Amino acid sequence: MKDIVSGTEKKERAAMLRDIAKQKKADYLKRQVGEVLPMLVERSSSNGQYTGTSDNYIKISAPIPSATKGSIVQIRIARIQGDTAFGNPA
Repeated sequence: MKDIVSGTEKKERAAMLRDIAKQKKADYLKRQVGEVLPMLVERSSSNGQYTGTSDNYIKISAPIPSATKGSIVQIRIARIQGDTAFGNPA
């Protein structure tokens, strides 16, 4: 069966879809600012900053006074930078 859509057209369409997906993700992340999300603590750094993932798979970074790896902490999202949400304990 012969291709109906040219290779160039396929690449252009795929690029358009990637751009749309990127924009939708950015819009979704922006809507999370001000929300309180549960964060599964995955890593800590020496400066008290912890990183983890929310229940809706958002990467979060927050300063937490005392947390252990594997614990769940409620975080109020303050800002978005790239694909990461930054916040503080709620």
